[in-house]
Amino acid sequence: MTTQSFGVASLQSWNDDAPVIANAKRILREGTPIPAFSEDAWNLAAMAPPRKRNTLTCNFASVPLQFRVAVKKAVWILINEGKPSHAVQRGRTNAKKWVAPHSIMSHVCLMRAFLNFVAEETPEVRSLSGVVSVTMDAYIDRVAGQVDPQTAIAHYGSIRLLHDLTSNLSASERLTAPSWADDKIFVSRSGPSDNATPPMPDTVLTPMLLWSLAFVEQFAEDILSARDAINAYVPATVQDTPMNRQQAEDLVAAWTKDHDHLPRTDAGSGGIAVGYMTFILNWAIRFQRSGLPVLLARHPEIPVSELFSCPVPAQVDGMIHGRCWQPDGLDYYRLTAHQIDLQSACMFLVALNSSMRSDELLNLRLETLQDDGTRKPVTERVEAPDGLVRHLLHGRTFKGQEGVDGIQRADGVVRTWAITEMGATAVGILERLNGTHGRLFTAVRSTIEDVAARPLTTTTAANNLRQFVKRMRSLATELALPDEYFFPDDAEDFMTLGVLRRTSEVLTQQEIGGVLAGAHQAGHRLRDPYDTQVTEGYGGLATQSKLGRRTSDRTGQALAHLVVESREGVIGGPAADRALGVADLAAAELELVDPANLMTPVLSNEWKRITKSVGQAVYEVPLAGGTHAYCIFHLPWSACTKEGEEPDVAGCKIVCPNKALTMDSVKGLQQRQQELEASKQGAATEEVIRADRLIDAYEEQIADSGLPVTARKKKRRSTPR
Repeated sequence: MTTQSFGVASLQSWNDDAPVIANAKRILREGTPIPAFSEDAWNLAAMAPPRKRNTLTCNFASVPLQFRVAVKKAVWILINEGKPSHAVQRGRTNAKKWVAPHSIMSHVCLMRAFLNFVAEETPEVRSLSGVVSVTMDAYIDRVAGQVDPQTAIAHYGSIRLLHDLTSNLSASERLTAPSWADDKIFVSRSGPSDNATPPMPDTVLTPMLLWSLAFVEQFAEDILSARDAINAYVPATVQDTPMNRQQAEDLVAAWTKDHDHLPRTDAGSGGIAVGYMTFILNWAIRFQRSGLPVLLARHPEIPVSELFSCPVPAQVDGMIHGRCWQPDGLDYYRLTAHQIDLQSACMFLVALNSSMRSDELLNLRLETLQDDGTRKPVTERVEAPDGLVRHLLHGRTFKGQEGVDGIQRADGVVRTWAITEMGATAVGILERLNGTHGRLFTAVRSTIEDVAARPLTTTTAANNLRQFVKRMRSLATELALPDEYFFPDDAEDFMTLGVLRRTSEVLTQQEIGGVLAGAHQAGHRLRDPYDTQVTEGYGGLATQSKLGRRTSDRTGQALAHLVVESREGVIGGPAADRALGVADLAAAELELVDPANLMTPVLSNEWKRITKSVGQAVYEVPLAGGTHAYCIFHLPWSACTKEGEEPDVAGCKIVCPNKALTMDSVKGLQQRQQELEASKQGAATEEVIRADRLIDAYEEQIADSGLPVTARKKKRRSTPR
């Protein structure tokens, strides 16, 4: 079988020597051995990106013999042809045709468990076609009583997938359609949702924000200056053996010329701070091991400091709540910890501002190679025509990119996120901190520049965040800071990148734009970046807050009005097409009988469901005369400030392309024009100029709406003296 022969017609050509991975586009590691179809252990390492190092083996040896070949064929199809189209369309949030190696391995394990149950309960069944739905129901019932609901659903999903994959095999090798083939899952979903990670509580989020901002805005320069001072010390020799007697005497003599005591440290093994002494003296030899204890035993008159103080000779200007954060200077031996904390603070701010997944975040590099061969810096400052400045973050996404249209991408797929100015500032600090290594995040080990940097793992990142909390808790006590700087006792429990991503999504969902904005950032749209139909993703818990419910209700009411207005043909403006798309989708899902009934202030549960799936992209923007325009929120095009927790109506710009207009909305704009004309009487020159600009802007928006409205008679303007 060649690597190009796919499809049902080729299935008859299977033989024992056929390669398990026959689709060349699925191979990421050239030269990696590929097992043959006859083998019972399929190593899928050739399909795994180089960044994945875990064992990926599908074991068929314990699959009952009567089912083994059929299961192998099903898995072969999953590897080389991907999921069947109908399974992909049904999948929604799991709508991936090409399944990653680790997921394939999981499916095999669950299929094996099911078929072993079948062999035990119905030993007379000799092929997949003999398995009846009653047996499947019995298996799921048993599983549901032994494991949590989500695990039971995973078992159900693998059985359903086995049915999908074998549907075109020979009659005896097809698994009968299960009773839940139409996706009406009978397994209880009363347990935790798919995204059950709790967001960071305010008692933890507040001190994390305060300390992270302090590091980026106040402490970063101190840490980087001290780092540069230490890196400027380049000894001629690094000696790994203990210093001899003469070296010890020379070092002590040079030190005591300008110092009253030998320095001590409690870092590492503790004792005399020899490394610090060589750094301060710019000594030609950096001693890795001390020989001073022998000298001091012979000369007890040489004084040794009782304090543990090894400050780097670099200025400390950083302040927190009016206090210098390190009044005694940055300690030479603790500078590595300071650098780790600075990296953790920047990581917190970038993650909170971008909703990036952990692998997307930790794989950020100073430059991103675009699909057209050009390179872009990690951040980009974009000034829009309306004068607003936006910041973009360029990186790569890996989820669902193990195989797109049969082509696997070991290095992920290029993607752009929108971030705030503070997020961009944090990226700039990371570039200075780790830029020599070409990436933003590294496993900080030493202050020495020539030490090879290792990529930061999620485990190390979480540990660094926990250490950050512990050190800031101590520093808050030491500096006697207010309560808001103190972490609660359980703060370490929330220090994971998963919790940070969930928190980011919850905060995004609570802003004007809701689920759609969060879905844009986190990649939870079903089809494309501008799709109005999205999955909820990590924003689900936002509905638990009062603000989340208020936002949902407000959006639902706007969506109800939008549906009615769209049916009357009175929607116009730059966002009209998207507004009509949202309205059509909502109307189709609701199967409306009387749209007028939707104009009620209290929304039904059905409306709330639609709001959660599509409608949180829609907001009403009040205009003059009690009318409203519709904001069809899309983050990169947004012109509002998006500050605070409530939708910033005052920040809504009339030039924003997110806004769709109705005829009533245009009447409101015309009323506002009349009010502005009246306000010019006796006004100052600046106020008249501003009013004229707004009048012209409203007129342009009315004209661009494309709605059949009566043109306003322009009054002749006189130039103010």
